[in-house]
Amino acid sequence: MKILFLTPRAPDSDRSGGTQVTLERLNALARRGEVTVVHLGSRSDVPLATVSGDRIAAGVLRSRTPSVLVNSYLHGLPLSVWRNTVPEFTALVRSLRERRWDLVYADHWLVWEAARQVQSVPKVLHLHNAEPALFDRAAARLRWPHSWASRLEGIRSWRYLRRIISEATELHLLSPADAEVLATGEVRHPNTRVFLPAADAHARASRSFSSRSDVALFVGTLSWLPNAEGLEWFLRSAWPLVKGGGSFEIIGGGAPPALLDLARCSARTVARGYVDDIEDAYATARCLVAPLQSGSGIKIKIVNALARGLPVVTTSVGAEGLPEGEGEGLQVADSPGVFAACVDRVMSDPDAWTAASASALAYAARHFSGESFREWCASLERDRRLVT
Repeated sequence: MKILFLTPRAPDSDRSGGTQVTLERLNALARRGEVTVVHLGSRSDVPLATVSGDRIAAGVLRSRTPSVLVNSYLHGLPLSVWRNTVPEFTALVRSLRERRWDLVYADHWLVWEAARQVQSVPKVLHLHNAEPALFDRAAARLRWPHSWASRLEGIRSWRYLRRIISEATELHLLSPADAEVLATGEVRHPNTRVFLPAADAHARASRSFSSRSDVALFVGTLSWLPNAEGLEWFLRSAWPLVKGGGSFEIIGGGAPPALLDLARCSARTVARGYVDDIEDAYATARCLVAPLQSGSGIKIKIVNALARGLPVVTTSVGAEGLPEGEGEGLQVADSPGVFAACVDRVMSDPDAWTAASASALAYAARHFSGESFREWCASLERDRRLVT
């Protein structure tokens, strides 16, 4: 099989949740066929060891400027899609359409305009989450005029997905919850498949309670609004209510200055910024906090923490899309007081922590092995279900 894999960014590492999912999908497909990867940007020297086909890069993501916004309206595309629909990238994909492809795998709606250049070939559209809902939920929390702009972008995103969804042979999602959210916007596909993400390949056996520090951990890119507003909520409302003497460690770059100032208000809080390797933090903390107030889809950092036996305290938004039966490893609380009490318990009670850690490991092993997507790839190679 010859597969054309389109993705917005270079899948050179698994440092972000989105890239981790991209690499999982890419590697599974590469075991079953010859995969050519095309992405925006410049090709780095980091090899994609499992990919047997070409790796090609072209184009630069458009900036968020007033002129780019105006042009997105002129071309009838949502802003995020237009930013990724650059001439060099689209032309590159068009130049490849004469090759014999068995499948085009569009790893994000952001590259669908490029995928459309390859005609008469089965195409999979992989949505990492219910994208338009992100704008709707953000609009409900932002102040005017940002709320108005976000709501308008949500409307444009819903319209775009409804318009192009029938062009895909299959729609791939990361959770049943995404399918439900998309259905509220009348985005449905008869061949929708849900593949839960695989846990990070770096997951390892969990250390004991006594060998860990009295630390609550936050992980997330803080230029991403849901992460920033969730952290702000925790710092203002929940962290002051945590009674123990432990500390709070924040890992993630791109934090707005005001958020860093808020973090510095507490002597028990350390903002480390971006780090190359977070494994030591995962291995030495006693819990991960994911205090999300908005967003959509499965949160990969939660999956990774559970796979390491690290108990997680999150909100209903953070737990969205996760299968039922999470047990004590994942505790859900939406009020500051209950959230703080959950953090207190897993940070200070060895028995509670040990039970939660064991539950987290079992839950992750049960649901996040990635086996279902590998089986789909095997059936694709065996039965040529999409390529006949």
